[in-house]
Amino acid sequence: MAGFMNSPALRGAGLVILQALRVATVITLLTAGAASWILIINVQKSKPYFIFECFTLFFVSVFCSLLVVSELAFMEFIKIYLRRMWPVLSDHHGLSWLGIGMIIIGCNLLGMLNHDLDMSSALSSLVLAAGILSFIFGFLNFVCSFIWCDRKEGITSRDIRANGSLARSQRQYSEYGGSSRSASIRNEKTRSKFMFWKSEKDEEYMSGQAQSHPPYIITHHVRDIEAQSDSPIIPGLKRPDTALHPMNSRSSRSSRYSEANMSRF
Repeated sequence: MAGFMNSPALRGAGLVILQALRVATVITLLTAGAASWILIINVQKSKPYFIFECFTLFFVSVFCSLLVVSELAFMEFIKIYLRRMWPVLSDHHGLSWLGIGMIIIGCNLLGMLNHDLDMSSALSSLVLAAGILSFIFGFLNFVCSFIWCDRKEGITSRDIRANGSLARSQRQYSEYGGSSRSASIRNEKTRSKFMFWKSEKDEEYMSGQAQSHPPYIITHHVRDIEAQSDSPIIPGLKRPDTALHPMNSRSSRSSRYSEANMSRF
């Protein structure tokens, strides 16, 4: 986003414009899906490969339905599904791929009018309008996705469309309800996409693996210092060497307990 686009007033205006564009996009996609089924019904069945033409139009209608669901994803489980399966259509990305998809749909519908179809003028006009609207609003979504965004802060056009001047990056929140540690690791990975350098500590933190330290080894020097230390009870009295402690001695015990060899009677 350019510098003048960082003002809250323009972000608030972007909320209104993008919401109006959202409504027009949903209506256009529904019209395009209906136009696809009109074309399926009116395909010339006498041609040998008409079945593939019908499948092509069927997939276009399914794609229109997917784009409508992505624009009307108000439930949380739908958002999670889009983030996992269709991330470019989720709330973590902008509207550029939505615009490209609508342009492809519009070109496909307008190209189908080149065939000889037995349709009335009203149905032909409906297909023509659906193709033109898909092309126009797809181009507008593509342009607006680059106008209302802030790549430095990770804010997309969908964030501005949802919150306006209070927009914050949605990718900083946990996607699948994990722990706070896993969420913070995802935040570091998100921020790393906009950084060209990473320190070793950052890489260690992002990998989630703490640096292992070797166990402490008591050397002979430490033992000598320990042996030369004073007694904690009597100051000035040297404590004996630790190696002479009975627990470190492998010799047999000095004292043995034995039972008296006496008769009980």
